[in-house]
This record gives sequence, C-alpha cells and structure tokens, in this order.
Amino acid sequence: MGLGCTREQERVEAALGGLNEAVPAFVPDQDVKSAGVLFALPALLLNGLLKYANNYLSFPKGYYGLQSFLLLLSFAALLRIKSLEAIRYCEAGELGKAIGLDRIPEIRTLRKKVKYITNHGEPEQWSKELSKYWMEEDPNWPGSFTWTAMYGYIAEARHRYRSGMYRGKAMFKGFNRLLGK
Repeated sequence: MGLGCTREQERVEAALGGLNEAVPAFVPDQDVKSAGVLFALPALLLNGLLKYANNYLSFPKGYYGLQSFLLLLSFAALLRIKSLEAIRYCEAGELGKAIGLDRIPEIRTLRKKVKYITNHGEPEQWSKELSKYWMEEDPNWPGSFTWTAMYGYIAEARHRYRSGMYRGKAMFKGFNRLLGK
C-alpha cells in the first residue's frame, strides 16, 4: 500500500467490496502544503457542493467516494490546477490531507471515476439544479468561478471520453485570463 497510506483497514474493506466510501476525517497536522484551500470549504458547502450530488451523480463503491471526489475537483480549481492530468504532479499525501483522506487517487483512478460519472450520472442536471438553487438563494449572484471550473473538468472529460480523443492538454485555456495568468 505504500508509506503514505494510513487508513489500511478502510482500504482493505474497499478492495473487498465492503465499503461504499471512506468518510473524510480532518485531523490536526502541521505544515500541510496547499491546506489553505480548507478556508474555502465552508463556503463551498454553503454554496451547495454536496447538496444535490447524490441525486444526480452516481459513483461506484470504493475507497474514494463522491464526497472526496467533488472536494478534490473543487480544491484543484481553487489551486489553479489547469487540468485533470496536472493533478498527477501534486503531492498525493499533502492534497489527500486537505480532502480528509490519507492521499488522493492516482490519475488513472481519477480518469475512471470521471468516465463513470459522465456515463452513469447526470452532471448537466446536477449543474442545472445547483444553478436553480443559487438563483433562489440570491437572484443577484449567479454562482462562482469555482463551480464553473469544476463543472468544466467534468464536461471536458466527458467530451473527450465520448469522442475517443482524450488529450493531456490543459482543459482551461480560456480560463487563464480569469485566473490572472
């Protein structure tokens, strides 16, 4: 399992099919790189990150569940990680602590999860439901960039998987202007 895995029992249960998902557990730690994104966690949850996810997004059983997956995509957008492929260059243990697990999944697992969500879930309906929720909460503010970027990860990957031409290029060429790069 490697040195970074500290939740061995849950990983074994997930491998044997006895665990739906590992529940994120945030523990006190020091010097965690990129942990500043945790300041955005309350805002993400208040804006409905997990509100309708179980209704519209299906996810396979395993160690990494829907909750962890959405946190990872949100934090990746906040950290200005330009593509799903670029997540491979992040320190797995450090970002894993930020999402409440021992490490993040490797890129191959992330690709499989994105493919599963796009083929078995309804990300467009989820996005519409969140937009409706935001507009009802505050009609003057139509959502935030984080949601647009996170939805962009899923939508772009969906297009690439369905068209059969997956490329490792940056998914957010047009968003660099918004990010100030």
